[in-house]
Amino acid sequence: MWPDAFLLRPATKEKPEEDYLSSDYFEHFSGTAEQILEQCRSACKIVNIKNDDQLAQLNVGKMKEQGDKRKLNIKVLHQGTKSRPSYAGVYGLPSPTQESEALAVAQLIAEFAVNDVFLCKA
Repeated sequence: MWPDAFLLRPATKEKPEEDYLSSDYFEHFSGTAEQILEQCRSACKIVNIKNDDQLAQLNVGKMKEQGDKRKLNIKVLHQGTKSRPSYAGVYGLPSPTQESEALAVAQLIAEFAVNDVFLCKA
């Protein structure tokens, strides 16, 4: 998993700067590990997914721990909707305008908080 997967999108002419990363709670789903992964993949299919996109299973506690080391209040908030009840947002990541800090935090998350990585399309 590349660290840039954990960078917020900078502002463009079409869209404002991201203030959180989209995610899904694995814990929202039930069943075996394989069943949970398939349910998470299905939830992600409502967005435009490319064949090589990846899904990272993160340890939220370790991610927050890495943020704490850099005095960031990283938190994951459940924001489920009717069409995507497992939806959540990762807040507190550095702005893309703080490039070196954003890259440092993204590297720490990729190195210490990723439990596993899967292709979005099986």
